[in-house]
Amino acid sequence: RGLPYRVSGDDVKDFFERRGAADVAIVAAQDGRPSGEAFVVFESERQARNAVLTKHKEEVGGRWVEVVATFAAPRPRLLFFYPEAPR
Repeated sequence: RGLPYRVSGDDVKDFFERRGAADVAIVAAQDGRPSGEAFVVFESERQARNAVLTKHKEEVGGRWVEVVATFAAPRPRLLFFYPEAPR
């Protein structure tokens, strides 16, 4: 939470460096614009826990972000914005 609105999936992966970020989905608001939140899938649970412990409240693009663990799938009504995909 708290990502800059112009952040890309690659930016999020770069933020997590060598912590095993395998997939990133930027969450969009109902109007289709990025919401400042993203879901990140890690290669292992251990890597995910490490990311929460080491990256929580660090800065991305001039904003500090919250990194929280979730083990539930995102709700189907959420829209996802993939910045690197052609429109």
